[in-house]
Amino acid sequence: MQFFAADFLTTLLLFVVVLSFIVFIHELGHFLPARYYGIKVDTFSIGFGKEIFGWTDSKGTRWKFSWVPLGGYVKFFGDADASSSSVDKTISEKEKKLSLYYRPLKERIIVSFGGPAANYLLAMILFFSAFFLVGQPGMSTKIESFSEESPAKSAGLVVGDEIRSINDHEVKTFADILNVMGDLKTPEVNVKISRNGTEHYYMLLANTLKIGESERFILGVKTGNGPSFQIWSSVSKSVMYPFQISYSTLLALKNMIVKTNMEGLGGPIAIAKGIKSAAEMGLMVVIFYAALISTSLGFFNLLPIPTLDGGHLLFYFIEAIRGKPVSEKIQEWAFMIGFGTLMVLFLFVTYKDVFFK
Repeated sequence: MQFFAADFLTTLLLFVVVLSFIVFIHELGHFLPARYYGIKVDTFSIGFGKEIFGWTDSKGTRWKFSWVPLGGYVKFFGDADASSSSVDKTISEKEKKLSLYYRPLKERIIVSFGGPAANYLLAMILFFSAFFLVGQPGMSTKIESFSEESPAKSAGLVVGDEIRSINDHEVKTFADILNVMGDLKTPEVNVKISRNGTEHYYMLLANTLKIGESERFILGVKTGNGPSFQIWSSVSKSVMYPFQISYSTLLALKNMIVKTNMEGLGGPIAIAKGIKSAAEMGLMVVIFYAALISTSLGFFNLLPIPTLDGGHLLFYFIEAIRGKPVSEKIQEWAFMIGFGTLMVLFLFVTYKDVFFK
Protein backbone atom coordinates (compact mmCIF):
# COMPACT_ATOMS: atom_id res chain seq x y z
CA MET A 1 0.00 0.00 0.00
CA GLN A 2 2.85 2.39 0.85
CA PHE A 3 4.55 1.50 -2.45
CA PHE A 4 1.33 2.24 -4.35
CA ALA A 5 0.95 5.61 -2.59
CA ALA A 6 4.57 6.56 -3.32
CA ASP A 7 4.19 5.46 -6.96
CA PHE A 8 0.98 7.48 -7.32
CA LEU A 9 2.53 10.61 -5.79
CA THR A 10 5.59 10.35 -8.03
CA THR A 11 3.40 10.03 -11.13
CA LEU A 12 1.22 12.94 -9.99
CA LEU A 13 4.26 15.13 -9.33
CA LEU A 14 5.78 14.36 -12.73
CA PHE A 15 2.44 15.04 -14.41
CA VAL A 16 2.01 18.41 -12.66
CA VAL A 17 5.58 19.55 -13.33
CA VAL A 18 5.65 18.58 -17.02
CA LEU A 19 2.14 19.79 -17.86
CA SER A 20 2.50 23.03 -15.86
CA PHE A 21 5.72 23.89 -17.69
CA ILE A 22 4.11 23.29 -21.10
CA VAL A 23 1.01 25.29 -20.12
CA PHE A 24 3.22 28.12 -18.80
CA ILE A 25 4.96 28.39 -22.18
CA HIS A 26 1.59 28.37 -23.97
CA GLU A 27 0.19 31.18 -21.84
CA LEU A 28 3.48 33.08 -22.13
CA GLY A 29 2.89 32.99 -25.88
CA HIS A 30 -0.30 35.00 -25.30
CA PHE A 31 1.15 37.20 -22.57
CA LEU A 32 4.30 38.51 -24.29
CA PRO A 33 2.69 39.95 -27.44
CA ALA A 34 -0.10 41.42 -25.29
CA ARG A 35 2.49 43.22 -23.15
CA TYR A 36 4.32 44.34 -26.31
CA TYR A 37 1.15 45.94 -27.66
CA GLY A 38 0.31 47.58 -24.33
CA ILE A 39 -2.68 45.35 -23.61
CA LYS A 40 -3.29 45.01 -19.89
CA VAL A 41 -3.23 41.49 -18.43
CA ASP A 42 -5.21 41.04 -15.21
CA THR A 43 -4.28 37.42 -14.44
CA PHE A 44 -1.71 34.82 -15.49
CA SER A 45 -2.74 31.50 -13.95
CA ILE A 46 -1.21 28.04 -14.04
CA GLY A 47 -4.11 25.75 -13.19
CA PHE A 48 -7.78 26.46 -12.57
CA GLY A 49 -9.86 27.03 -9.46
CA LYS A 50 -8.84 28.60 -6.19
CA GLU A 51 -5.41 30.21 -5.93
CA ILE A 52 -2.72 28.33 -3.97
CA PHE A 53 -0.22 31.19 -4.02
CA GLY A 54 0.75 34.10 -6.26
CA TRP A 55 2.06 37.63 -6.57
CA THR A 56 1.19 40.85 -8.37
CA ASP A 57 3.80 42.50 -10.60
CA SER A 58 4.46 46.21 -11.09
CA LYS A 59 1.97 46.44 -13.98
CA GLY A 60 -0.90 44.95 -12.00
CA THR A 61 -0.83 41.38 -13.37
CA ARG A 62 -1.64 38.68 -10.82
CA TRP A 63 0.63 35.66 -11.36
CA LYS A 64 -0.74 32.62 -9.57
CA PHE A 65 -0.79 28.84 -9.20
CA SER A 66 -4.22 27.28 -8.75
CA TRP A 67 -5.42 23.95 -7.40
CA VAL A 68 -6.53 22.15 -10.58
CA PRO A 69 -3.37 21.55 -12.70
CA LEU A 70 -5.15 20.72 -15.96
CA GLY A 71 -4.32 23.87 -17.89
CA GLY A 72 -4.10 27.60 -17.33
CA TYR A 73 -5.23 30.94 -18.68
CA VAL A 74 -4.38 34.58 -19.26
CA LYS A 75 -7.23 36.98 -18.47
CA PHE A 76 -7.06 40.32 -20.25
CA PHE A 77 -8.37 43.60 -18.90
CA GLY A 78 -11.99 44.19 -19.83
CA ASP A 79 -12.77 40.51 -20.49
CA ALA A 80 -15.80 39.25 -18.58
CA ASP A 81 -14.14 35.84 -18.13
CA ALA A 82 -10.88 33.99 -18.79
CA SER A 83 -12.04 32.62 -22.17
CA SER A 84 -12.34 36.18 -23.60
CA SER A 85 -15.80 35.20 -24.85
CA SER A 86 -17.41 38.49 -23.77
CA VAL A 87 -16.37 41.94 -22.65
CA ASP A 88 -17.20 44.30 -19.81
CA LYS A 89 -19.20 47.10 -21.48
CA THR A 90 -18.83 49.46 -18.51
CA ILE A 91 -15.15 50.35 -19.13
CA SER A 92 -14.39 53.90 -20.24
CA GLU A 93 -13.09 55.03 -23.64
CA LYS A 94 -9.64 55.53 -22.11
CA GLU A 95 -9.65 52.04 -20.63
CA LYS A 96 -10.65 50.49 -23.97
CA LYS A 97 -7.10 51.11 -25.18
CA LEU A 98 -5.92 48.58 -22.60
CA SER A 99 -8.47 45.90 -23.58
CA LEU A 100 -7.72 43.17 -26.12
CA TYR A 101 -11.34 43.25 -27.30
CA TYR A 102 -10.99 46.78 -28.67
CA ARG A 103 -7.51 46.46 -30.18
CA PRO A 104 -6.84 46.29 -33.96
CA LEU A 105 -7.58 42.95 -35.63
CA LYS A 106 -3.91 42.24 -36.38
CA GLU A 107 -3.00 42.52 -32.69
CA ARG A 108 -5.84 40.24 -31.62
CA ILE A 109 -4.78 37.60 -34.17
CA ILE A 110 -1.14 37.70 -33.04
CA VAL A 111 -2.07 37.46 -29.35
CA SER A 112 -4.42 34.50 -29.97
CA PHE A 113 -1.94 32.71 -32.24
CA GLY A 114 0.92 33.29 -29.81
CA GLY A 115 -0.04 30.44 -27.46
CA PRO A 116 -0.05 27.60 -30.03
CA ALA A 117 3.01 29.09 -31.73
CA ALA A 118 4.87 29.02 -28.40
CA ASN A 119 3.97 25.33 -28.00
CA TYR A 120 5.37 24.48 -31.42
CA LEU A 121 8.55 26.45 -30.70
CA LEU A 122 8.94 24.67 -27.33
CA ALA A 123 8.41 21.30 -29.04
CA MET A 124 11.18 22.09 -31.54
CA ILE A 125 13.57 23.02 -28.73
CA LEU A 126 12.71 19.89 -26.76
CA PHE A 127 13.04 17.64 -29.80
CA PHE A 128 16.43 19.22 -30.50
CA SER A 129 17.42 18.46 -26.91
CA ALA A 130 16.24 14.87 -27.25
CA PHE A 131 18.04 14.45 -30.57
CA PHE A 132 21.25 16.25 -29.68
CA LEU A 133 21.79 17.80 -26.27
CA VAL A 134 20.81 15.33 -23.53
CA GLY A 135 23.87 13.84 -21.85
CA GLN A 136 26.17 12.83 -24.67
CA PRO A 137 24.15 13.38 -27.86
CA GLY A 138 23.18 10.52 -30.11
CA MET A 139 22.68 7.77 -27.54
CA SER A 140 23.67 4.34 -28.83
CA THR A 141 21.41 1.35 -29.39
CA LYS A 142 23.04 -0.79 -26.67
CA ILE A 143 20.46 -1.71 -24.04
CA GLU A 144 21.35 -0.63 -20.49
CA SER A 145 18.04 -1.30 -18.75
CA PHE A 146 14.32 -1.95 -19.25
CA SER A 147 11.17 -0.15 -18.12
CA GLU A 148 8.46 -1.92 -16.15
CA GLU A 149 6.44 -4.34 -18.32
CA SER A 150 8.94 -3.89 -21.15
CA PRO A 151 7.83 -5.82 -24.24
CA ALA A 152 11.48 -6.09 -25.33
CA LYS A 153 12.46 -7.77 -22.06
CA SER A 154 9.43 -10.08 -22.21
CA ALA A 155 10.42 -11.11 -25.74
CA GLY A 156 13.87 -12.21 -24.57
CA LEU A 157 16.17 -9.23 -25.12
CA VAL A 158 18.77 -8.74 -22.39
CA VAL A 159 21.00 -5.95 -21.09
CA GLY A 160 24.00 -5.56 -23.39
CA ASP A 161 22.10 -6.37 -26.60
CA GLU A 162 22.66 -3.86 -29.40
CA ILE A 163 19.59 -3.11 -31.53
CA ARG A 164 20.57 -3.19 -35.20
CA SER A 165 17.24 -2.80 -36.98
CA ILE A 166 13.50 -2.48 -36.38
CA ASN A 167 11.17 -3.85 -39.05
CA ASP A 168 14.15 -3.89 -41.45
CA HIS A 169 14.93 -0.20 -40.79
CA GLU A 170 18.57 0.15 -39.75
CA VAL A 171 19.11 2.04 -36.47
CA LYS A 172 22.46 3.47 -35.34
CA THR A 173 21.38 5.76 -32.47
CA PHE A 174 18.60 5.87 -29.89
CA ALA A 175 17.03 8.76 -31.81
CA ASP A 176 16.80 6.43 -34.83
CA ILE A 177 14.87 4.01 -32.63
CA LEU A 178 12.50 6.81 -31.58
CA ASN A 179 11.98 7.88 -35.19
CA VAL A 180 11.28 4.36 -36.48
CA MET A 181 8.95 3.56 -33.57
CA GLY A 182 7.17 6.89 -34.07
CA ASP A 183 6.35 5.95 -37.68
CA LEU A 184 4.83 2.55 -36.83
CA LYS A 185 1.15 2.04 -37.60
CA THR A 186 0.78 -1.29 -35.77
CA PRO A 187 2.46 -2.67 -32.61
CA GLU A 188 4.03 -5.70 -34.34
CA VAL A 189 7.80 -5.25 -34.28
CA ASN A 190 10.61 -7.37 -35.71
CA VAL A 191 13.84 -6.47 -33.89
CA LYS A 192 17.32 -7.52 -34.99
CA ILE A 193 19.94 -7.39 -32.25
CA SER A 194 23.61 -8.20 -31.89
CA ARG A 195 24.65 -10.25 -28.85
CA ASN A 196 28.28 -11.25 -28.36
CA GLY A 197 28.91 -10.83 -32.07
CA THR A 198 25.93 -12.95 -33.11
CA GLU A 199 22.75 -11.60 -34.68
CA HIS A 200 19.34 -12.61 -33.30
CA TYR A 201 15.78 -11.75 -34.35
CA TYR A 202 12.82 -11.22 -32.02
CA MET A 203 9.14 -10.62 -32.73
CA LEU A 204 7.24 -8.61 -30.13
CA LEU A 205 4.21 -6.39 -29.56
CA ALA A 206 5.23 -2.85 -28.60
CA ASN A 207 3.56 -0.97 -25.75
CA THR A 208 1.47 2.10 -26.54
CA LEU A 209 1.89 5.64 -25.21
CA LYS A 210 -1.24 7.75 -25.73
CA ILE A 211 -0.87 11.51 -26.13
CA GLY A 212 -4.18 13.29 -26.60
CA GLU A 213 -5.57 12.18 -29.97
CA SER A 214 -2.34 10.49 -31.05
CA GLU A 215 -0.34 7.50 -29.91
CA ARG A 216 3.11 6.03 -30.43
CA PHE A 217 4.68 2.63 -29.80
CA ILE A 218 7.63 1.95 -27.49
CA LEU A 219 9.98 -0.97 -26.82
CA GLY A 220 10.54 -0.14 -23.15
CA VAL A 221 14.34 0.04 -23.33
CA LYS A 222 16.95 2.52 -22.11
CA THR A 223 20.26 2.73 -23.94
CA GLY A 224 23.73 4.12 -23.30
CA ASN A 225 25.67 6.99 -24.87
CA GLY A 226 27.10 6.84 -28.35
CA PRO A 227 28.32 9.00 -31.24
CA SER A 228 26.78 12.45 -31.59
CA PHE A 229 24.42 13.69 -34.28
CA GLN A 230 25.39 16.31 -36.79
CA ILE A 231 23.97 19.59 -35.46
CA TRP A 232 22.18 20.60 -38.67
CA SER A 233 20.59 17.18 -38.96
CA SER A 234 19.25 17.63 -35.42
CA VAL A 235 17.94 21.11 -36.24
CA SER A 236 16.10 19.99 -39.37
CA LYS A 237 14.57 16.98 -37.60
CA SER A 238 13.50 19.15 -34.68
CA VAL A 239 11.80 21.73 -36.90
CA MET A 240 9.96 19.23 -39.08
CA TYR A 241 8.91 16.70 -36.46
CA PRO A 242 6.12 18.77 -34.77
CA PHE A 243 4.48 19.34 -38.15
CA GLN A 244 4.76 15.65 -39.05
CA ILE A 245 3.10 14.78 -35.74
CA SER A 246 0.35 17.37 -36.35
CA TYR A 247 -0.34 15.89 -39.79
CA SER A 248 -0.59 12.40 -38.29
CA THR A 249 -2.92 13.75 -35.60
CA LEU A 250 -5.09 15.37 -38.28
CA LEU A 251 -5.39 12.03 -40.07
CA ALA A 252 -6.25 10.36 -36.75
CA LEU A 253 -9.01 12.94 -36.14
CA LYS A 254 -10.39 12.29 -39.60
CA ASN A 255 -10.41 8.56 -38.81
CA MET A 256 -12.28 9.20 -35.54
CA ILE A 257 -14.93 11.27 -37.29
CA VAL A 258 -15.37 9.14 -40.42
CA LYS A 259 -15.05 5.70 -38.78
CA THR A 260 -16.18 6.71 -35.25
CA ASN A 261 -12.94 5.18 -33.98
CA MET A 262 -12.09 6.63 -30.55
CA GLU A 263 -9.22 4.22 -29.84
CA GLY A 264 -6.55 6.93 -29.98
CA LEU A 265 -8.29 9.35 -27.63
CA GLY A 266 -6.64 9.93 -24.27
CA GLY A 267 -7.05 12.46 -21.48
CA PRO A 268 -5.13 13.61 -18.40
CA ILE A 269 -4.89 10.12 -16.91
CA ALA A 270 -3.44 8.70 -20.14
CA ILE A 271 -0.94 11.56 -20.26
CA ALA A 272 0.07 10.93 -16.63
CA LYS A 273 0.60 7.23 -17.37
CA GLY A 274 2.64 8.18 -20.42
CA ILE A 275 4.86 10.51 -18.42
CA LYS A 276 5.41 7.78 -15.82
CA SER A 277 6.41 5.27 -18.53
CA ALA A 278 8.71 7.84 -20.12
CA ALA A 279 10.37 8.58 -16.76
CA GLU A 280 11.18 4.89 -16.35
CA MET A 281 13.20 5.06 -19.58
CA GLY A 282 15.25 8.12 -18.64
CA LEU A 283 15.45 11.89 -19.02
CA MET A 284 15.82 11.83 -22.78
CA VAL A 285 12.50 10.04 -23.23
CA VAL A 286 10.76 12.40 -20.76
CA ILE A 287 11.98 15.36 -22.82
CA PHE A 288 10.84 13.66 -26.03
CA TYR A 289 7.44 12.91 -24.50
CA ALA A 290 7.10 16.50 -23.25
CA ALA A 291 7.78 17.66 -26.82
CA LEU A 292 4.96 15.40 -28.05
CA ILE A 293 2.57 16.83 -25.45
CA SER A 294 3.55 20.41 -26.35
CA THR A 295 2.92 19.68 -30.02
CA SER A 296 -0.46 18.13 -29.24
CA LEU A 297 -1.45 21.10 -27.06
CA GLY A 298 -0.51 23.55 -29.80
CA PHE A 299 -2.40 21.54 -32.42
CA PHE A 300 -5.48 21.06 -30.24
CA ASN A 301 -5.68 24.78 -29.46
CA LEU A 302 -5.65 25.62 -33.17
CA LEU A 303 -8.82 23.60 -33.80
CA PRO A 304 -11.66 25.97 -34.79
CA ILE A 305 -13.66 25.29 -31.63
CA PRO A 306 -15.02 28.35 -29.77
CA THR A 307 -13.30 28.90 -26.38
CA LEU A 308 -10.04 27.58 -27.90
CA ASP A 309 -7.51 29.82 -29.61
CA GLY A 310 -8.56 28.38 -32.95
CA GLY A 311 -12.14 29.48 -32.27
CA HIS A 312 -11.02 33.06 -31.64
CA LEU A 313 -8.89 32.98 -34.80
CA LEU A 314 -11.87 31.68 -36.80
CA PHE A 315 -13.99 34.66 -35.69
CA TYR A 316 -11.12 37.05 -36.42
CA PHE A 317 -10.70 35.70 -39.96
CA ILE A 318 -14.45 35.98 -40.56
CA GLU A 319 -14.21 39.57 -39.31
CA ALA A 320 -11.34 40.23 -41.73
CA ILE A 321 -13.44 38.94 -44.65
CA ARG A 322 -16.71 40.66 -43.65
CA GLY A 323 -15.10 43.89 -42.52
CA LYS A 324 -16.97 43.74 -39.22
CA PRO A 325 -17.04 41.40 -36.19
CA VAL A 326 -19.37 38.44 -35.87
CA SER A 327 -22.39 39.49 -33.79
CA GLU A 328 -21.96 39.15 -30.03
CA LYS A 329 -25.08 36.97 -29.80
CA ILE A 330 -23.67 34.44 -32.27
CA GLN A 331 -20.32 34.47 -30.48
CA GLU A 332 -21.99 33.89 -27.10
CA TRP A 333 -23.93 30.89 -28.41
CA ALA A 334 -20.87 29.53 -30.18
CA PHE A 335 -18.75 29.80 -27.03
CA MET A 336 -21.43 28.04 -24.95
CA ILE A 337 -21.66 25.20 -27.49
CA GLY A 338 -17.86 25.01 -27.71
CA PHE A 339 -17.48 24.91 -23.95
CA GLY A 340 -20.15 22.21 -23.64
CA THR A 341 -18.45 20.15 -26.36
CA LEU A 342 -15.10 20.35 -24.59
CA MET A 343 -16.64 19.36 -21.26
CA VAL A 344 -18.36 16.31 -22.80
CA LEU A 345 -15.10 15.35 -24.52
CA PHE A 346 -13.14 15.77 -21.26
CA LEU A 347 -15.58 13.58 -19.33
CA PHE A 348 -15.57 10.96 -22.08
CA VAL A 349 -11.76 10.64 -22.31
CA THR A 350 -11.47 10.59 -18.51
CA TYR A 351 -14.06 7.80 -18.31
CA LYS A 352 -12.21 5.96 -21.10
CA ASP A 353 -8.85 6.39 -19.32
CA VAL A 354 -10.26 5.01 -16.05
CA PHE A 355 -12.30 2.06 -17.30
CA PHE A 356 -10.54 1.04 -20.52
CA LYS A 357 -6.84 0.38 -21.10
